[in-house]
Amino acid sequence: MDTPILDKGWLGDFNGHEFYRLGQRSETFYSPDQLAADTLRAIERNKALLVAPRQARMAWLFARLVPGLLNRMAERFVNQQRTDRRQPTP
Repeated sequence: MDTPILDKGWLGDFNGHEFYRLGQRSETFYSPDQLAADTLRAIERNKALLVAPRQARMAWLFARLVPGLLNRMAERFVNQQRTDRRQPTP
């Protein structure tokens, strides 16, 4: 979700906001208004669990089906980002 907390700092050489967006492989963020609408819809439907947006739901399901693999993929992503940051740009 796009909140100011992602703008609050850097993670080493990484801008938190951009690092998270790249990790999600998305051009946009899940808006607070959309989260509110989805939450109200889940309450109306008496849902015990809301995992949103769709990308997060897919990641959650994937992690439930193949525990550990999502963590390894995330670790690989972070390591690749670190490698890319260390290489000089021409």
